Amino acid sequence: MVLCDKQIRTALKKGLLIVRPEPPPEHIATTAIDLQLGDEFRRWRDTGSGLAKVVDPTAPEFDYRVLVAAETEPMPVESDGAVLSPITAASS
Repeated sequence: MVLCDKQIRTALKKGLLIVRPEPPPEHIATTAIDLQLGDEFRRWRDTGSGLAKVVDPTAPEFDYRVLVAAETEPMPVESDGAVLSPITAASS
């Protein structure tokens, strides 16, 4: 579903859409909310094999912290920000 800015504001006000902390009005665009994620990011380690690792979060032994520690590395963020590309970036 795509909401316009007026619908986003209404959904936030009614609690139908929850963003914490609530974004300032200038972060609500015509069909989007601009979010600031922070300054600490991690990226998936390059295995060199070209194969993607299969991760099953429904597995009983799955532990996100173990996965992050074993399979990611810190990603430097410059003062003007960073570009997050699909596949390579993982949030911490």
